[in-house]
Amino acid sequence: MSVYAVIVKFTDHSEASTYLQEHIAYLAELREKGIVLANGRLLEGWGGINLFRGSLDEVRVLVERDPFVLHGIFTYELFEWDVRWSPAVEIH
Repeated sequence: MSVYAVIVKFTDHSEASTYLQEHIAYLAELREKGIVLANGRLLEGWGGINLFRGSLDEVRVLVERDPFVLHGIFTYELFEWDVRWSPAVEIH
């Protein structure tokens, strides 16, 4: 399984509060399943970074199911990450 860094960017702040709890719950569920390794917002306020474990197709589907992506609040870019060391990620 690969690790992907997902960079998310706000496109529409106006509806963020409407879907915030769904977004938080969705990512929490994926963390509990071990799919999301880490996630958080960027302090500059324009977006965030999420680390996913899975195949490219699996991760893309999961990112597109995020309520913030579904409702056009976020756009995203997906990058495969060659993790060299992490206490949270088993390196093969």
